[in-house]
Amino acid sequence: MLAGNLATRGYDWWWHSLVGVSNRSGLQRPFFIEYFVINPALGGKEPIFGQFEQNKRKGIRPSYAMIMAGSWSKNDAVQIHNFYGIDDFAASVDKMDVRIGSHIATETHIKGSVIFQKNKPQNIQNSCPTLEK
Repeated sequence: MLAGNLATRGYDWWWHSLVGVSNRSGLQRPFFIEYFVINPALGGKEPIFGQFEQNKRKGIRPSYAMIMAGSWSKNDAVQIHNFYGIDDFAASVDKMDVRIGSHIATETHIKGSVIFQKNKPQNIQNSCPTLEK
């Protein structure tokens, strides 16, 4: 887990690359699940997105936990990003045990889910909080 200067100017991630098999067709398809945290000492209940112009002007750095899941094939690829406030994040310094919201990754177990709705675009900028400095 990030400590010292890295807690305010650093990130950590846990990446799991797997292969799934379709129950219908038997085809194999690679996919990944990523647990990610950035600048945890700066965060709180809501994710803070530093790339937004209003945050850049105020010198606000990003601070959030994220679950990213994705899959790819010869003709298709998709990534899904679910963002959480730092309060929804925990990680052990002694062993592989990362938790973001209800998502869990340990040495022997990965649990969670993400949803992608292809026809329902999301505009995260309009729903993301900013910090007042």
